[in-house]
Amino acid sequence: MNTESTIIVPWDFSNHSKAALKYAFQHFPSNDIRVICVLEPPNPYATGIDWGPQQEQKAIDSCVEDFDKVAEHAYGTGLQFFAEFGEPADQIIRLAKKLDAGLIVISTHGRTGLQRLFMGSVAQKVTSKSTCPIIMLPSKWCEAEKAEQKEKLNTV
Repeated sequence: MNTESTIIVPWDFSNHSKAALKYAFQHFPSNDIRVICVLEPPNPYATGIDWGPQQEQKAIDSCVEDFDKVAEHAYGTGLQFFAEFGEPADQIIRLAKKLDAGLIVISTHGRTGLQRLFMGSVAQKVTSKSTCPIIMLPSKWCEAEKAEQKEKLNTV
């Protein structure tokens, strides 16, 4: 892969997405790493929810602020972060195409059974729609990575 390629890392504030971002930094330190968090709008039929452009922008601003706190501590400043509303897989693919990304690094959450049936798998949808290569990090690997980090903190 070209060392100048842009890498997209989907983000949902989970330990799995943190592991994916760490993986991207460790294995592709000279690449342009971009992070995307896709927010889903509330159910339009839910009662008592006042939702519109102002609330959407407020949610995006909060998401960016929360990410900046996490990223600055772990990765320093200057990491480009996108927060958008929509269907996660579609928005991830749209950004990858827009930026002519050379790679997507995505984690899985390991959902099975009814949970996977009803919630679907963003990673699987991205894999089926992507026109660029993907590194998919399995949930068991992400969990092992988290355990390793925890163990390192306990020995310090």
